[in-house]
Amino acid sequence: MPKTPKPPPEFENEDLREHVVVKKWKDSGFDDMQLLKLSEKFLQAYRKDKKAKDKAVAKAAKKAKLPIPEPPPELHNPAIDEPCFTKLLTKQMKIIVPDSVSLFKAANTSRTGLLNFSEFVSVMATLSKNPRPADEKLSLVFSMYDTDKDGNLDAGEVKLLLETGLQAMPSTEDPGSKQTQVDQIMQEMGSQSDPRPKWDRRGYSKMQLKGALEDPKVFQTIKPGDGIAESGITEDQLFEATVIKSSRLCVIL
Repeated sequence: MPKTPKPPPEFENEDLREHVVVKKWKDSGFDDMQLLKLSEKFLQAYRKDKKAKDKAVAKAAKKAKLPIPEPPPELHNPAIDEPCFTKLLTKQMKIIVPDSVSLFKAANTSRTGLLNFSEFVSVMATLSKNPRPADEKLSLVFSMYDTDKDGNLDAGEVKLLLETGLQAMPSTEDPGSKQTQVDQIMQEMGSQSDPRPKWDRRGYSKMQLKGALEDPKVFQTIKPGDGIAESGITEDQLFEATVIKSSRLCVIL
């Protein structure tokens, strides 16, 4: 007797369910149940945050002796702000990142200041324990540190990237030596001839950054014990040092 196929999971919010119906995120490595869990976490965070904000508005109105306004209805397409996103990652999903603000801005491709479910799933796919393409990881890192969103990393943006990455790498060296290493790497990168432009030009594109990372000469100041001096830095190593705080995620799903 043939087995009865399992019914698809029920999604509480129509907009969240639609992402599964059209199979938009199947290529991200998530199945229906994983997406359902993500949608539940996302909605839970959104509603908890909305309740807290509605309560704060009512409290402020009461203190000012004004009529308490009627709470606005839930958004048809729920979205969360950066503090809510950070709490969702760190409190509910136990994912520690060194710079959640930059990660939020990189994930918020619509530039609305609110992260919708589509953008949330996209960044979670990159953070997940499922293998992700190296170029996808590099793109996320680049977006995080391209703070002015001009498509290039200037000297200040590259310095911040290097400082974050080197500080996350284990070393027995004095912490002050890390800053010296950053300065020496910056000097080497800035003195490279074309196609790597000097800092007084436009800066580094994503592909130029990739080339610099793979050039062992650029990182010759880093001690061999750090494991990257001889062969450069891979996109995976850069991702683990700058996006997630350790090379292992505690909990994703």
